Amino acid sequence: MERDITFYDRDYKRTCTSIGWALLLFLGIYRVLFTGAGHASAALEGLMLYKWHYTLSELMNIAAYLLTFLLPAFFLRFLLRKKKVFTAPDYSFDKITANSLLLIPATIGAAILASFV
Repeated sequence: MERDITFYDRDYKRTCTSIGWALLLFLGIYRVLFTGAGHASAALEGLMLYKWHYTLSELMNIAAYLLTFLLPAFFLRFLLRKKKVFTAPDYSFDKITANSLLLIPATIGAAILASFV
């Protein structure tokens, strides 16, 4: 006896497909931006003083990281909204407590400690 495909099964498959597309976009953006940033940094190395070259290289890496992670996230949100799977959470400042404000420096501290490990 074959099981009928329900709405939730189709919804689950659509969501997984959207996540897969977002991951492929992530990999493509990662490859293009970091390859481009590396080539640009190598090309500018002889044209600038070291401190300016280093600063510009780090700024390019920051921009590449931000775009690499944010563009696929917005793309996934767009796909899920288009398929009416995603409902935006209610972000209101009424729910902010003192404990939630302590999570911000704790998260930053944990990230710094994890970078040394």
